Order: sequence, then C-alpha cells, then structure tokens
Amino acid sequence: MAFNKSMSRTRKVCNEVSEQASAVVKSFACLHAIYSQGKESSQLESAKADYLEAIDTSARALDTRLNTGYRHLGTPFLPVSAYQRVVAELRVSARSADRRRGRGQPRADAFG
Repeated sequence: MAFNKSMSRTRKVCNEVSEQASAVVKSFACLHAIYSQGKESSQLESAKADYLEAIDTSARALDTRLNTGYRHLGTPFLPVSAYQRVVAELRVSARSADRRRGRGQPRADAFG
C-alpha cells in the first residue's frame, strides 16, 4: 500500500515537471520569436516576464522532494548541483535577450 502511494506521488511530480518544462520551452520559443522579429520593448518585456515566471514555476517543481513515506525525509527530484545548473542556465538565457538585443538572435544553446 505504501509503495503504491509513493509511486503515485512520484508520478504526479514527474507529470508536473514535464508540464512545467513544456511551458518553459513554449515561453522561450515565444521570446525567441518576438526577439527575432525585432519587435520593441513592450512585447519583448512581456514575453521575458512570462518566460521568467515559467522558469520560477519550473524551479519550484524541480525543487520538490519525492515522497519516500517518511515524515521528514525525501529524495530530491534532481541532485542539488544539477538543479542549480538548470535554473541558472534558464535565467542566463532570459538575460541574453537583453544583452544581444540588436546583435542577432538570442543564444539557442543555453543548455550546452
């Protein structure tokens, strides 16, 4: 019984992480499209704000601990170093839109 509950909770967390990752990718694609069209600050700032919000929501999902059935224990979804790297790279990709404005396209290899 406890195993089924843990598996169910783990599946829910995995589904949430998957949905949030999809939202980050969509937001980045929207930011990239607006940026590449050369549209000005109101649309670009709105898309950037949406992207940063998607990053924050995704970071909260990635920071969730998988329930092991024990009250105060849990396994992190990602190791701390991987979690910090993913969130940092996502934020760098958002800031690159500001730095590269007028010099071409934003960095597409933000994860590499």
